[in-house]
Amino acid sequence: MNNLVNLYLRENDKVGQVINDGIFVESLSNLYRMDLVKCNITHLDMNVFINLTKLEILELSKNPLFSLPSAIKVLPRLFALWMFQTNVTTII
Repeated sequence: MNNLVNLYLRENDKVGQVINDGIFVESLSNLYRMDLVKCNITHLDMNVFINLTKLEILELSKNPLFSLPSAIKVLPRLFALWMFQTNVTTII
């Protein structure tokens, strides 16, 4: 999966159960866009996006999130972060 650049998991409620279990491993390091809309994600670990250094677009809308990990701040290429219809008020 090293060549994968777009990952669409929209409306997959199982993602919320496994997202912090190392799903975004080094083999996904070429991702440019990730769609996690309505995946029932309730929290994100601090290092969940650590291997996604090429990620430019991240869609987290319609998830019951209250905060984002500080790891989101260090995604060097991120320019679009969509979080409508969430409860996010802080980046920790």
